[in-house]
Amino acid sequence: MTHPLHTLLAQHGQDHRSPNRLIERFPRIAGRLVDLWGSEAMGAYLESLMIMDRPDRQGFPPEIGMELMIFGNAHDDILNQPAPSAGVWDHVRESAVDALEKLGLRPTVGDFHRSVSQATPETLQLYLDAGMKVDHADENGWTALMRASFDGSMGSAQWLLRHGADIHLRDRGGYTPLHWAALNGYESVVEMLIGAGAGVNAGSNSGFTALIQAASRGHLAIVKRLIAAGAMVDASTPEGWTALHKAVANRHTDVAVRLLDHGANPEARHQDGSTPYTIAAQSGQQRLCELMLLTQSVRLRDRH
Repeated sequence: MTHPLHTLLAQHGQDHRSPNRLIERFPRIAGRLVDLWGSEAMGAYLESLMIMDRPDRQGFPPEIGMELMIFGNAHDDILNQPAPSAGVWDHVRESAVDALEKLGLRPTVGDFHRSVSQATPETLQLYLDAGMKVDHADENGWTALMRASFDGSMGSAQWLLRHGADIHLRDRGGYTPLHWAALNGYESVVEMLIGAGAGVNAGSNSGFTALIQAASRGHLAIVKRLIAAGAMVDASTPEGWTALHKAVANRHTDVAVRLLDHGANPEARHQDGSTPYTIAAQSGQQRLCELMLLTQSVRLRDRH
């Protein structure tokens, strides 16, 4: 499989300057170069790799150092290329449309979003070359990044972010890409979105946060990650639903215990009067009820 770094260089006729040995022997560094592609931070990162002024680094073999230098020059050359004329862009667009048609695809929002789940980076690039905007939304306000997050398409989500996808956009329901990844349990996508700056406490139009959604489905690992990233444990919808309500109602005991450990309130009241405790009691979750009572007792004692 062609490495994304090679693909990026090839798009500008610079594939002969691809750092093949680096890609093979230092894949994590190659991945970081992909993440920094097109940014001003690339130069500083390459310089830090080549200077090796930290005592915990042993330095690269000469052939790897040479590849880094050649790659850095190629990246600079690409960034400094003059913008193509309108005529050139017309040719690029027409070629991309033709290439999509040969694949049985059209440069439409629907086809672009459907392709996110299974297309190669090369195919996704064709859509952009054909004039598609990376954040072009469908009639429901969904962007390609939302679709990738909903489907757990990690590779496509990474590609979209590298090409400028807005992580903070919301669909018509007010949901962000993080909401959808959390709801469907895609831990790696959640991790990536948080790392890219997604707002962990963003609420939908109905007030649902990513934590409430993850708790409702029992995704313990995602609940842990969201809390670690600063998610408010007792954030509630206007009606009063909290993550603990949802975890208890759906019998996700492990999630409920984790939320209690982080201070969730078992007496938080929904507008119909129900609390996590009453829901547990009415559904026969006796041990969870006992844990909630013990938790409240300990908290009361600690206050005094």
